Amino acid sequence: MHLPTRSVIREVYRRQLRQYGSEADQNLDLDDVKLGAALAWPRMMITANKSVDLFELVSSLFTGVLSEQPAPKGNASLAMALAMITLRRNGLMLDVSNEEVAEFFNDLATEQHTEQSLIGYFQKNAIPFQFKSTV
Repeated sequence: MHLPTRSVIREVYRRQLRQYGSEADQNLDLDDVKLGAALAWPRMMITANKSVDLFELVSSLFTGVLSEQPAPKGNASLAMALAMITLRRNGLMLDVSNEEVAEFFNDLATEQHTEQSLIGYFQKNAIPFQFKSTV
């Protein structure tokens, strides 16, 4: 199992700010303590159980970022990006449109979701990633 490193997470956040943030947002940075807290449970899952379920891991990372709020803004999009990166690093990709992601976040904001429902969302929408060489 592979989780994104802190440096990867920081770069993802910087790129999100460059692409979608205002000029004033460009100097924002992640809170290291909150980021560590968001990563603590997923890392412990891997350490304690080498055969941890990938979707449980992704759900844990996703909820960790949403609950700890390591970024001054954009935690939801950061959580989704990290979920997608984690799936990708482990041979899967999330097969959803931008509209489906927006609907998912709307549902998150208006409904109570359990860990099981988040795991189910990622399981339902993940497909095997197959790299095709163009060489």
